[in-house]
Amino acid sequence: MMAVTGTGILTLSEHELNACKPIQGEGGRAIRAFCPFHGSDKQRSLRVDVSTGRFYCFACGAWGYTEEARRRWRDSRQQERRGAQPTRPRQALRSIPRPKPQKEPEPARPDLPDLMQRFQAALPGSLGEEYLRRRGIPLEVAERHGVGYAAADTWPGRRWKWGRVVFPLTDPGGRIINVYGRAVGANDKVPKQHRHDLLSGDKAYFGGAALCDGEGPLFVCEGPFDALALMAAGVKRATAIIGVKGWRWAWAKDVQAIVLALDGDQAGQAAWQEIARGARLRGKQVYVLPPEAYGGHKDAAAAWAAGALKVGDIPKPAADPVQAERWDEAEAYRLFKEALDATAKAYEIAQPAWCHPLFDAIEKAWDAKDMGALRATTQRAVTLAREVIDRSPPKKGAEQPKKPAKRRYGTDRKDVPRCHGCGAEVQHWTVTRCQHCRNKDREDATRGPRMAQDGF
Repeated sequence: MMAVTGTGILTLSEHELNACKPIQGEGGRAIRAFCPFHGSDKQRSLRVDVSTGRFYCFACGAWGYTEEARRRWRDSRQQERRGAQPTRPRQALRSIPRPKPQKEPEPARPDLPDLMQRFQAALPGSLGEEYLRRRGIPLEVAERHGVGYAAADTWPGRRWKWGRVVFPLTDPGGRIINVYGRAVGANDKVPKQHRHDLLSGDKAYFGGAALCDGEGPLFVCEGPFDALALMAAGVKRATAIIGVKGWRWAWAKDVQAIVLALDGDQAGQAAWQEIARGARLRGKQVYVLPPEAYGGHKDAAAAWAAGALKVGDIPKPAADPVQAERWDEAEAYRLFKEALDATAKAYEIAQPAWCHPLFDAIEKAWDAKDMGALRATTQRAVTLAREVIDRSPPKKGAEQPKKPAKRRYGTDRKDVPRCHGCGAEVQHWTVTRCQHCRNKDREDATRGPRMAQDGF
């Protein structure tokens, strides 16, 4: 029989527990058994927590852990010691919930490459070539970028009597995901519902290969004709994202400089501001083609057709004049933790859109061991988080500055009834003496005659 020595933490082996006739209890969350420490044989006073391994006897007070629980604890401690200085301190810090990654698009049809080859072969000498010429796009530029022509009876989507100019929509690897068809004819001759047609399925970019190939900044525009107009004007890298909401940052990892050439309308101006903010948070250089470059026209395609497009000098990314700072592990860890704490705090308050791209920039600077980028990213995270905290309303239940208690009759008020003797507040205007003054008057009335009799 075991004896309890002192009040230290005890250990219970599996063999000893099995000898105490254990049974399952509390829905399998605990084990009840006879206590081996004080010799219980009438009731199962020993309780063992299955998840933690901790046991306690309700009769003698003995407590401790099973051998299996202690073994798990020692193993976890050894793993913590081995990983005391992780290569990336993110493992020891709070993590920010990340949005689900965008699903990679799949081809709308399996025969898109063969279909596109037939359209490209039909472009020379067709109505599509004439339509391109009227919009100022040379045939050589269109053929170099895979543009084709589909007659009215060959287009797989909505048919148009004069056919459509067809653009392949590809991913950065050059795989054709979908095809876009623009109806041949001026806007006043083509109904709006027939002008644009896209096969059902996922979308991609016209000129998607430019995200990985080519030199210089990448021009980003909305429509395929905008991209053709920019390339006809001398731009080497241009891609059309087909609308203002089709941008994918996962495809632009290798792009270092971006020139935004979106439409001059309200939707285009709002879109380029959002893309520019995301690019700066990811450490990319951003340039914008202002509406003045379109000469009063809506987009680059209309400006090029009118001869008013002014691209100007293509900007080059400026070299960093600051010498690279030497990597300091301790200082980098401090900056990394400060940046992540600021980002996590801002995310808890308002979940701003800049949290995830800034978090990616922090990780990128840490992986590249770029001390300067890590310091700049940390400063940007702290500044943005401070703005979020300053704008956020106080939480419910938070400690507020105490206001002075309101008194029913303030001493500084003159419109309250007061005692004519001492000036204290009384309950009503008809009361001229307070209780204290009335008691004093009674004492004086009874004491007066005695004082006279005593000769005072």
